[in-house]
Amino acid sequence: MKKITIIAVLVVGALAALPIIGNQYVNSTMNERIEELKTHGVGVKNSSQNSSYLTSSKHYEFILDDGAKFIDFLNQYATSQIPPYVDSVINGVVVGVDVEYSNIPFFSTVAVDIYPMDFSQQMMDSLKRKDTNFYDQLNTFLGSKGINYHINYHLGSEQFDGYIKDIDQTFNLNDGTVLNLALNDTKFDGEGELIAPKSSNFTLGKMKLNVTAKNNKLVFALEDFKGSSAFASKATYDTDINAKNFKFVLDEKYNDVYFDLNDIKGKFSSDDKGEKTKIFGDTYFKDMTIKGSDLDLVMKEFKYALSVEKLDKDLFAKLQELISKNRSNMNYQAEQEIEKTVADLLSKGLELNVKNISVDEVVYNKNKEYKNLSFNALVNFKEDPDLATKLKRMPMEALQNIDMNSEFIIPKNLYEEIDQTGEIAQYAQIDGDKVTFKSEFKDGKLSVNGKPVR
Repeated sequence: MKKITIIAVLVVGALAALPIIGNQYVNSTMNERIEELKTHGVGVKNSSQNSSYLTSSKHYEFILDDGAKFIDFLNQYATSQIPPYVDSVINGVVVGVDVEYSNIPFFSTVAVDIYPMDFSQQMMDSLKRKDTNFYDQLNTFLGSKGINYHINYHLGSEQFDGYIKDIDQTFNLNDGTVLNLALNDTKFDGEGELIAPKSSNFTLGKMKLNVTAKNNKLVFALEDFKGSSAFASKATYDTDINAKNFKFVLDEKYNDVYFDLNDIKGKFSSDDKGEKTKIFGDTYFKDMTIKGSDLDLVMKEFKYALSVEKLDKDLFAKLQELISKNRSNMNYQAEQEIEKTVADLLSKGLELNVKNISVDEVVYNKNKEYKNLSFNALVNFKEDPDLATKLKRMPMEALQNIDMNSEFIIPKNLYEEIDQTGEIAQYAQIDGDKVTFKSEFKDGKLSVNGKPVR
């Protein structure tokens, strides 16, 4: 009995001491992550800690000391590259991080809040000079954790879930402009490293940006968005998206634009597990409305499916990186490099399959209606090591490298509007209200519905 009592006391004592010893696993993991960030352009401006018997909480203030180095770090994991000019914008940004976790070693779930505390000093100084009122409002917004990501992360299983704090913020500018930003019901979950998850799911109830000025108004809105992704690697992934509505409105004094998209669905994938890379995209929307000063266009039941296969892995990855880095800052040197990479990629051969582009109905300016338009094509770019030379010296000769079969179907009333002179009648295959053009391009020669085109 005495031995049992001693053992029980030792066990209870050991259990009671666990929170005092603290959760070394969580601590060491966090310290490793912070040291890694330091090597990639992120410094620790401030930190503090508060511990009770069962829990510990830590507060960090990270500052982006070297934006270029940090972007290079992110680009290792991103499927598209962040443009290099962004580093000048994020230099000096301060991000607050609050961490709370259990002191009991067996519990490795960490609750994290991430929120911007300050933008770059250069940006804030410029804003203060131009609009003190907006500067004060923005400082108050950031100081109240106006943008806050909450994450629950399990270090053992690498599973996570969280949400973005709801936003309903109005800013009043000195020139009378009113800016309202709203974000509601945003949640996410997934598995893997936060910076490069193996899988993730994201839902958003509503996001809306509304800018009202003296002579114009801008509205950007997204409603009921859902997205999910699975990543086997940086270049092998599957992504699905759905949204109830996307809207863009620009109401200017002399130029109005209205764009409205409903019931949006999309599937996108990339696979480089074999010898070549292949990509696939599939998009659908129930209806789209575009209105402008001289335009009123409605499209219903739009479908789009396309795949590109037999892509050279290395050249395709290089092309993606070049386009991403130079997308918003294109110069002559970048254009030349992209053109050369495209030529090199085509010289290795590839296959483009436009499986379906179709729309059930198009209404133009409310008085013209066209139904059942569709297009599909299979294009084969033959492998040719001399393609780059042909493109420079004899571009027409490069057409010999392309084989294509396609089918284009339009309604008869649209065909009659297009071919008022009868010049293309010999190539048209008319069947009731449907007109079909089946094309073949081979050895540099084009035929439509079996008739050569000269």
